Amino acid sequence: MAKGKGSKCPHCNNNTWHDSGSYSSCATCGYIGWSWHTQAQAKGKGKGNSCSSCDRQTLHEMFTLPTGQKVRRCATCNFCAIEPASIQVD
Repeated sequence: MAKGKGSKCPHCNNNTWHDSGSYSSCATCGYIGWSWHTQAQAKGKGKGNSCSSCDRQTLHEMFTLPTGQKVRRCATCNFCAIEPASIQVD
């Protein structure tokens, strides 16, 4: 589903750069980024995973990369982590 006009993407220069709260992404090329100055927003209800930096349960999944890795960001201290993709066993 295409989004309306956004800001200029820093990667492809199209006006399809959209703010998703805790990160921004481009609807055209898939570029993703976030600012350390913008506080992460909790995604969904309930507690997040335990953050290895501040020990609070505020490490929430922000998005999943096409390769299956999950990007998590702490809503308390802004710690970021990339979780390996799940390995499927046949």
